[in-house]
Amino acid sequence: MNGWNAAVTGNVKDWLGITGDFSGGYNNTSGVSFRNYTYTFGPTISSSRNQTFRLFAHGLFGGFHDSASFGGFSGSGSGFAMMFGGGVDAKIKPHMAVRVGQFDWMSFRANGNSSSNNFRYSAGLVFHL
Repeated sequence: MNGWNAAVTGNVKDWLGITGDFSGGYNNTSGVSFRNYTYTFGPTISSSRNQTFRLFAHGLFGGFHDSASFGGFSGSGSGFAMMFGGGVDAKIKPHMAVRVGQFDWMSFRANGNSSSNNFRYSAGLVFHL
């Protein structure tokens, strides 16, 4: 799957923040189109913002929405999502960093009994306000 990931973290202390994480993933294989969206929130702990490399870890909880279509048929579902992971940011300017890597284990549960477990890798730019 390819897609996007955006997150906002409000720091309560230099090492503790509350994160809102949003993502979308897309795949089109053999005529089957699949989309997955997540919206999760939770605590993030990190090393000092003043370091060249900043390590972080988070536990996020929220929801997901999946949809798939093939030919003239389509279906969708929503449920509970949780993610545990972390990564490293490399500072390039006082208010800018490169997210070298963020790795998350994701678990989706729908209807109380079905589940899907996956991994996600994200990278990109980080802006500190």
